Amino acid sequence: MIRVHGQGVRVGAVLGWAIYLAVSWTWCIGMFLPILLLRDFGPLGYIAFAVPNVLGAAAMGWIITSPEASRRFVQRHRAACVTFSLITAFFHFAFVLAVIYPLESLNQGMLATSVVLLVPLALSWLDRPRATALIIYAISVGVISTFIARGWIPAPDADPLAAEMLRSFRQPAAAALMLAPACVFGFLLCPYLDLTFHRARQNLTGTESPLAFGIGFAIFFLAMILFTIAYAPVFTPRLEKSSTLLNQTLLLALLVHLAAQSTATIAFHLRALHQPTAGPCGRFMAMFLASVAVIALGWLAVWRPGIAGPPALSDEHQKLVWYRIFMSFYGLVFPGYVWLLSIPTRDGHAGPRGPRGRKKLRVLVLAVALAAPCFWLGFVERETWWLLPGMAVMLGSRILITPRTHRRVL
Repeated sequence: MIRVHGQGVRVGAVLGWAIYLAVSWTWCIGMFLPILLLRDFGPLGYIAFAVPNVLGAAAMGWIITSPEASRRFVQRHRAACVTFSLITAFFHFAFVLAVIYPLESLNQGMLATSVVLLVPLALSWLDRPRATALIIYAISVGVISTFIARGWIPAPDADPLAAEMLRSFRQPAAAALMLAPACVFGFLLCPYLDLTFHRARQNLTGTESPLAFGIGFAIFFLAMILFTIAYAPVFTPRLEKSSTLLNQTLLLALLVHLAAQSTATIAFHLRALHQPTAGPCGRFMAMFLASVAVIALGWLAVWRPGIAGPPALSDEHQKLVWYRIFMSFYGLVFPGYVWLLSIPTRDGHAGPRGPRGRKKLRVLVLAVALAAPCFWLGFVERETWWLLPGMAVMLGSRILITPRTHRRVL
């Protein structure tokens, strides 16, 4: 133990929870969304994703001021937090079926799928969060080392036709600037509904929290999303078939990385749902997710669809709509909840309970309904300027929940 400003800091706890936070946040978003953004917007799109992601997640360690404040938050917003974990687990199940399982050219897709669906059940009951995170992170570091040792360079220009396909899909730089407000809105607010973050916060005291969150996201997590750039070309149609640029060893290593990180994310959320703060609803949802995982694996074992390869991200008809629909929860619904119901109004009210809470929920539903078409046009149809009116609706909806006495002052 060392002392910082007169307070004891457990270095081992800080580093252990920092790695846990990095692994718990390395989702199928951090492992896959940058690939879409690099294709659509180039480096500016990646920056619009990475900066608010790292800063927003790290900020929770400062803003939630104590373990007690974290417990109160989860208790007040328990239903939203449980829903967040439920949607996150389902998102990873879909990712397994649509992205990991189709890497069947190795004949390892079924094995990786089995690992991601079944191992989290054991890990969640074992409940060794920091040790599990350390092992998973070490696996990913080993995968990164394999890519480096093999001299892999993410260079689509090695295939002129693939490079031309990607350039034809690239949007102007101004589109990335229109994307940025939605990224900031989502990544700054979503962390507060993450039960795995709250678990870490409740095990850290004093200066340990900002240290763990800062190190976890500015160092350990940042390394993971930077690695995404390295394997992004794997998912372009021509490069995935190019024997000169892609070999079995690297593809197997990538499969291990995707499966390991997805496994840890599901396991951590299952365990978080079992925590006392999640309540009976959380435990029921954990058992429900476990049942879904077993059923999904049995379905795959019986019905093995013939899938040629991973998603072709250069095909303008392959918009990965399922992926973008899941992303709408993290770009619109969940941050909208935090914006309207978690941040107290000037009279100090927060949460969904009581007449004020029910009114806020109605405003949230209305705002999401009005903004959703704008987000669809912006993210799916790639008319990015539509994100601006969508964001205006979400941000402006807060005026509808402001107490009337305060509106007169404004």
